[in-house]
Amino acid sequence: MDLFTDSVTFIFALAVNGAELQPGFGGLVDVNAHVPRGLLLPGQLLHLVCVYDGAHAAIYLDGVLLTREHMCAQASCGAILYPLEVMFFKNHLDDDFM
Repeated sequence: MDLFTDSVTFIFALAVNGAELQPGFGGLVDVNAHVPRGLLLPGQLLHLVCVYDGAHAAIYLDGVLLTREHMCAQASCGAILYPLEVMFFKNHLDDDFM
């Protein structure tokens, strides 16, 4: 949440081939959506979704499009890059975080 504004910011980031700064390492791109605090109630369940089609990313809140942006300078940003290992969750189960 933005502590000093009247909105909440949702950020979706991913690494893609087309945004790489160094060949072979990919690059990080992100899309941001701002929602007025008054629309979010304590205890309210929300359905937040971000979709990526290889060029654009869009954020939806409860089925309503909040933002859609082109993710890189080229026409196509390429595939999402996935790490060989996810270090934070390595060897952990959901029960480990409860």
